[in-house]
Amino acid sequence: MNFYTRNFLTDSLPSKIAWIGSLQWTTPFVLGVVSGKLFDKGHFRILVIIGSIIFSASRFLLELGFAQAVRGTAYVVTGCLIASIALMRNNPAVYDLHTPAPPPDIRSLLTDVPYMVGVLGMGLGRLSPSTL
Repeated sequence: MNFYTRNFLTDSLPSKIAWIGSLQWTTPFVLGVVSGKLFDKGHFRILVIIGSIIFSASRFLLELGFAQAVRGTAYVVTGCLIASIALMRNNPAVYDLHTPAPPPDIRSLLTDVPYMVGVLGMGLGRLSPSTL
């Protein structure tokens, strides 16, 4: 919020723009619930296509400062994403889309030490002074 009040929205009150940081902070977690479930079911290709479209569009919309350089990198990135989409395939032996998945075992997640260390690290990373 401090960044926006000092650089972009200088004539706005902090209470009016507090939602921007909240939205930026929660969006990856909310979208992760949906995309994680789709990825686990074997629909990674559609997720990669949607993510590639959003990423490429954002690169082309970023043409504020160095327009030609940004546009050039956007074309290179888009070409690489198209090549990756063309080369990736599902492994049918791993994903059986017709068999329902077993319910998640929450207890095993909470007792998995590497997972919990990762969650703790991400949480502490979010609390660093650069993100406040």
